[in-house]
Amino acid sequence: MLTPAMKLADAGRAKIDARTTETLTHPQARAYADLYFARVDSGKPLARADFPSRPLLPFMPHICLFEPIDEGADWRLRLVGTAICRRYGVDATGFTVSQLYPPEVAQKQIAGYRETAATRGMHVTKGRIAAAGNDFWDVEFCNLAIEPPQGSIRWIATGVFVLDGT
Repeated sequence: MLTPAMKLADAGRAKIDARTTETLTHPQARAYADLYFARVDSGKPLARADFPSRPLLPFMPHICLFEPIDEGADWRLRLVGTAICRRYGVDATGFTVSQLYPPEVAQKQIAGYRETAATRGMHVTKGRIAAAGNDFWDVEFCNLAIEPPQGSIRWIATGVFVLDGT
């Protein structure tokens, strides 16, 4: 049995085979994006203060909140949903992207978060991931830029939806 520290150390050897796509296929991912764009269109974009809130409750188990560090040079996990913790078997709250992924993967993730934050858009990635001592599973990531509690760089609220229906 791996301890939480061992699982997080193993996460640094995460394997990801993913690609950017324009479409969401998981029903909850689509509903999450619909809520986001409805708020943007209404002139009240989602902000850090909205996590958690009643409209987001169905999605909270699948959401990770990333806070920019040093103007987006790295990103710290400020919240990890219970479905994600259950899937990994550990809570990675407080860890940075550079701690969780090998350098080449971390830099790609960091660049994607910076771009999403700058454009206030959505970035969708689908692929296979194995980390924290777990086997590969098919995942859809829906990265959305949210307004920060302070500062100028938007945070990222990532919905992590496993494509096996869970």
